[in-house]
Amino acid sequence: MGRYNASELGSDVDEKTRIWGPVLAVAVLLPLAFIGVRACLPPIGATPPPTELRQGSADCSSCHQEVYDSWRISTHARAERTLDPTVLAPLPDGHLQLETSEGSQTFTATRAIGVDPLWQYLIAMGEGRFQVTQTAWDPAKQEWFDVFADGRGPGEWGHWTGGGMNWNAQCAKCHNTGVTKGLQPDGSYETRIQEFGVGCEACHGDATPHLTGGDPPLVAPDRWFDVCASCHASRAELTGRFQPGDRFLDHFRPALVDLTDAFYPDGQVRDENFEYASFVGSTMHERGVTCMSCHDAHSGRLIRDGDALCLGCHQGFDGWTAHDRHGGEVSCGGCHMPITTYMQRDPRHDHGFVLPDPGIEGVPDVCTRCHTDRGPSWARKVADDWWPDRPTERRARADLLRGARQGNREVIPALLKQLASGSPAWRASSALALGAFLDDPSSREGLIEASTDPEGLVRMAATEALAPAWTIPAVANALEARRDETVRSVRIAAQRPLRVDGKADDYRRYLAHNADQPSALLEDATWSLEKAQTDQAVSKLERALSLDPSSAVLYGQLAVAQSQQARPQDAIRTLETALKRGLEDPDLLYRLGLAYHAAGRTNRAEDALQRAFEQDPAHPRAGYNLGVLLLEQGKIAAAIQTLEQAAEHQPSEALDNALKYARSQR
Repeated sequence: MGRYNASELGSDVDEKTRIWGPVLAVAVLLPLAFIGVRACLPPIGATPPPTELRQGSADCSSCHQEVYDSWRISTHARAERTLDPTVLAPLPDGHLQLETSEGSQTFTATRAIGVDPLWQYLIAMGEGRFQVTQTAWDPAKQEWFDVFADGRGPGEWGHWTGGGMNWNAQCAKCHNTGVTKGLQPDGSYETRIQEFGVGCEACHGDATPHLTGGDPPLVAPDRWFDVCASCHASRAELTGRFQPGDRFLDHFRPALVDLTDAFYPDGQVRDENFEYASFVGSTMHERGVTCMSCHDAHSGRLIRDGDALCLGCHQGFDGWTAHDRHGGEVSCGGCHMPITTYMQRDPRHDHGFVLPDPGIEGVPDVCTRCHTDRGPSWARKVADDWWPDRPTERRARADLLRGARQGNREVIPALLKQLASGSPAWRASSALALGAFLDDPSSREGLIEASTDPEGLVRMAATEALAPAWTIPAVANALEARRDETVRSVRIAAQRPLRVDGKADDYRRYLAHNADQPSALLEDATWSLEKAQTDQAVSKLERALSLDPSSAVLYGQLAVAQSQQARPQDAIRTLETALKRGLEDPDLLYRLGLAYHAAGRTNRAEDALQRAFEQDPAHPRAGYNLGVLLLEQGKIAAAIQTLEQAAEHQPSEALDNALKYARSQR
């Protein structure tokens, strides 16, 4: 029973928190999307955070009046607003009745974010913290509604009182100009803003030298897309210091089509991921189309109306009957930019500019989005009749990613081929998918080669994908070569697994900047455990749990740290608390079984391990440890049965040896 000890309890989670893994992805990648962790509620009714407001964009109007007038009525200009009479109109006395953990309470709105199609209000919660209401106002329908409407309540990550609805960390940067988050060591904020709304300097940079007679702040054309992407992407913020003209990948790690279900396997947006990821994977982007090919930079509006926008480039289509068979009744975007509605009232076009290909497994198609009375097989037949020679690249990519998500090793050769050619975005996605097959030498070799790719996005993804295999010498050498390279997101991807020797300055700064995010606190705590700084690890994990008390991973890792402090009873209480909260997670049950055994409570240990094994027969250690525990108690037949079942789902040398020993005891 040597596996039942504190060192065993601490051995599993470390590898999970070295990389951008599935456990962390949702929590780490938090741009404008209102998904977050619950915050500790400070006193209500405190004053707003300090700001450094100046005229800002108004300073530009005297010389750039036409541009200023165009911008002034844009959604960018009104992305965040003070409460003028118009914005206050639906609020009686500026007050809102909102649900908290203490019941329904009255709050005073401070400002509003958004203008079309909905308004949300900011509530000052003390210590410089602002929360964004999930109760929103629809100005067109003149009615209130819940942007989530999914029953989430206080204590949940995405509730309006939670960290995902925290304005300082999640919203301020992209709704205002010149924002410094100002996270303090005690968890409070001193957030500073130069100008409410997305003003001139948010895209052009600091205009101070120009206002005193210097050159205008011009961003090079090859950096325009980086400016747009800095807000129109679901991304992890690495520094908090992005300025117009900087490289996007030096300050952000964008969400990409990967093994999670944030995107459909063909690349269409599923969760709220904004425009970046689908656009960079599109043929349009690959052929040089930019945001401003379609959108006016200052008003944000389309540069032409309706299908005239597309016909500005696709001039070969003078009539639509032969092309779409709908007699001109369906627009270009109707088929090539399908709409998904977010936040109940916000319809958004997918920017992947897909070619309709009905019938792709696990992917919604544009045909049955309109023809709701028909099924995919009907749509596929019609499409085959109308466009028998249509490209199948999208279908093939979807098959590859779906296969990788299912662990199908047959997709490895095709993924390697896709990794070697095509658009950088899809090559990066191929790299992330190949990360599921690191035990395959060809996958590792392909990723090692891709880690030196000319495209930073591909290098970043390949480096991340290699990280779990960092103990293999060839992989370690490839990661070492990237640790000091030119693109920061790649450096952080390499420094994360190699952090044990301390040469990880960019990674350390990333953790410090995101110390108000449970995922970063979890990573930092795991690093502390590696350095035997157990007290620091416990402190960070307790802070993370105060932010997200619904995270099974955090409870599990806190129990690890407490066990390493020789506090088995505290570890048991931590895990029991998680289970009482309804987090019936197999890994938590497995760890609880280990903790019970360490405390000498054998019957409880057997029960917890049995439940873990029943819930997940493929758990890498639950079946083995349950079998060994049964052997220890002399329950030979039950031990053999358990070990045989475990070997069917997760064969290993340790299970084979345990089975041989168990059979010898019959």
